[in-house]
Amino acid sequence: YYVVVEKMASDICTLEAIYLDGLPLEGFDANTYQYDVVLPYGTTQLPEVTATTSDSKATLQIAINDVRMHSTITVTAENKDQKTYSIYFTIAKNTDATLSGIYADGTLIDNFDAMTLDYTIHIPFGAALPVLTATATDPKATVAIEATDAMYHTILVTAEDGLTTLTYTVTFVQLPSTNSNLLNIFIDGEPLADFSPTDYEYAITLPYGAPLPEVTWLVADAEQVVDAAWEDQTFRLMVTAGDKMTVSEYTIVFT
Repeated sequence: YYVVVEKMASDICTLEAIYLDGLPLEGFDANTYQYDVVLPYGTTQLPEVTATTSDSKATLQIAINDVRMHSTITVTAENKDQKTYSIYFTIAKNTDATLSGIYADGTLIDNFDAMTLDYTIHIPFGAALPVLTATATDPKATVAIEATDAMYHTILVTAEDGLTTLTYTVTFVQLPSTNSNLLNIFIDGEPLADFSPTDYEYAITLPYGAPLPEVTWLVADAEQVVDAAWEDQTFRLMVTAGDKMTVSEYTIVFT
């Protein structure tokens, strides 16, 4: 009798590990054959894929499709059994939700900085409020401008990933008037002869025996405050502008 002992070829066709650029693939399991890997935003080249087999007698073949961002690892056992591992790559979307500029009537606002979120813009007295626009640093981010009221605006920027947001605020502040000049002065209801808003001293000769007249005036804007008083035969008008700092004094001397 003869006994012939033949060693069966190994049928092990699994991997022991997968490496991406030399680092172990996170979540790898020998019995899991498909993986989805998200690469950092801005990645321009797929990582190098390497692997080791569970059985030293098994062989492997690695193929990478850069266009489809797909890599396959085919493991062939000693007995020619095969298993294929697949890795599908995607690139993370941008998380940049900053602005590259905020514009008032098309002009970049003073002291703009992408990381500064709150701004105050002073508007000269009487000037119209500017049109507010903004541009995102990343063209794929979205920008939404909302006016809570005419003087307060929010700018919501949503990054390409749809999750990351930043909110900028712009507050308009209307500056008070600096005009302390009157539009006109009236003597007993008649316009003061030769009046000019920037001429501040006047002399009027009254007819003999005439009483002192009534003096009235017309302000240039509603913010002006006028203090008027007689000093003997002199009438003084102290006009304070809306800024509470700029002052003009008109003097009319009656003789």
